[in-house]
Amino acid sequence: MTMSTEAAAGTDILRGFLMLQLILWCWVPPADFFIVEMAGKTQTVLLNATATIYCKVPGSQRHNIRTMAITWFRKHQVNGAEDKVFEFYGSHQKAFRQGASVSPQSLEMGDGSLKLPGVQLREAGEYRCEMVITPEKAQGTVYLEVVGKCLMQCPVVPMVMGLGVEMMGPVEQKFGAWAL
Repeated sequence: MTMSTEAAAGTDILRGFLMLQLILWCWVPPADFFIVEMAGKTQTVLLNATATIYCKVPGSQRHNIRTMAITWFRKHQVNGAEDKVFEFYGSHQKAFRQGASVSPQSLEMGDGSLKLPGVQLREAGEYRCEMVITPEKAQGTVYLEVVGKCLMQCPVVPMVMGLGVEMMGPVEQKFGAWAL
């Protein structure tokens, strides 16, 4: 090869490389395509039951959990501050709320759902899932609604109380019309 043929070949390689970069830049989605799916805007759970708050990467394949992280937060309804509920990264797991857990096997498949056994009324509120699959990060929020059961027959008590009729039974005097 002569010097001019080598220069032409080098120019063709450079042109091809630049064309490939342009194609990838136009067609490959940016890093923010990574999303997590939550189970709607609100999830409802019974008092004292186990809540499973969903946070999943749609269509996810198997991941190396050593390069993943998940952190769950709960927002205080009064002051808006967030408290950590659970965190997992590398081989480190920590539950800031007793019993909170995320299954490492499920996380490997992109499912970072949080389990909270024995949910109490005070735990109702907004929960935020923050998931990292290196080098990308996504988050989602959901409102957890905790509901209790009526101690008496529910349709009768509100109707009687709404009419202004005094209730004199021992249960109502001691606990109020509703007990959770």
